[in-house]
Amino acid sequence: MRRLLNRMATLPTLICAVLLSLACGAAPDWDATNEAAKLAHSEGRLDEAREGFEEALEIAAGMEANDSRRVISLNNLGQFLRSQDRLDLAVPMFQRAAELREADPDVDRVELSADFGNLAGHLQRLGRLDEAMSYYERALAIQQDPDDGDPTQMGTTLNNMGMLAYMSNRLDAADDFYTRGMASMEASLLLDHPDVATVSNNLGQLRMAQGQIEEAEQYFERAIRIWSTNLGPDSDTVARCRGSRGEALRRLKRFDEAEEEHTRALRIFEAQSGADHPDVASSLNSIAVLARVTGRPEEAENNYRRAIEILEKATPNGSPDLGAARFNLARLLQERGKSSDAMILFEQAMITLESTLGPEHPNLIIVYTTYADMLVDAGQNERAATLRQRAESLR
Repeated sequence: MRRLLNRMATLPTLICAVLLSLACGAAPDWDATNEAAKLAHSEGRLDEAREGFEEALEIAAGMEANDSRRVISLNNLGQFLRSQDRLDLAVPMFQRAAELREADPDVDRVELSADFGNLAGHLQRLGRLDEAMSYYERALAIQQDPDDGDPTQMGTTLNNMGMLAYMSNRLDAADDFYTRGMASMEASLLLDHPDVATVSNNLGQLRMAQGQIEEAEQYFERAIRIWSTNLGPDSDTVARCRGSRGEALRRLKRFDEAEEEHTRALRIFEAQSGADHPDVASSLNSIAVLARVTGRPEEAENNYRRAIEILEKATPNGSPDLGAARFNLARLLQERGKSSDAMILFEQAMITLESTLGPEHPNLIIVYTTYADMLVDAGQNERAATLRQRAESLR
């Protein structure tokens, strides 16, 4: 009897153990599945990895709404898809993860604002600019909150919103975002912080587009100084900003200073990226422009030809930079009386720019009108009239 009673006494404990095992059964399955997927991804077994991440997500879907593993599963699958250049499929995963986090009353709102900012960046890369702006606005709303606000992150978000507005040709809006972003960063960071240089560079680009060249040159100079201190004077970032300042100086007719900046940029690019890199071609093109306007046509032609040679190898399907270099050389050859060579290059420039920029791009106006003038001189009035009509339709 005593033995029977002892056995009966253990039944509740056994039942509880079984129930606990059943209740916790999903967690080990999810953990094991998720870890196996990550291992498969790291070892290059991509089909297995995707199946594993999808299975982990399916397991997590049966969990409580506020279970963090649901968000983790969505983000893991999204990161995997992004690593496979399927950002279009990754974004819905990230969006669902952000929605789940936003619905959680205990969510870390600073982290949520970062999620919104990352989503905006992904959407921007997909060309979905309106959606990107809406996520930046949601991030900014959190960052401006007195309790959850972060002035540094607010400055970054405002800068990113400025970039979106600039890309959409909303220059006044871009000006407002950049200016507010700069003020926020200057109030929360050291004045020589690299992020301050980023906004300063962007303001320089904006001022160039607005025709405020002197102010643009000052913004570029500030960005160069800050980046040189933080990244080193020979970084690619500094070189690109020197190229931008060089263009501003050229437009201000400070040709010697402009050429010095472009030459310094060229030396950095050659040392960092090699002599056949497209950045080298960009600097060569800019130096050629300066050689042309300062009366050194042979030097200009040599630099244009070298830039074109680099770009033809680097971008065999064409690029806007290749089209621009061909146009610049065509115009120089026209000035030097090499009409037949110039006409070939004008045709090549048109084809390249139409295919890479699109047939409705306003940058084609100067190409059409310049080539049309040459065709008139060559007696090809009908062809010239066609090109002028195209140019007029783009104004």
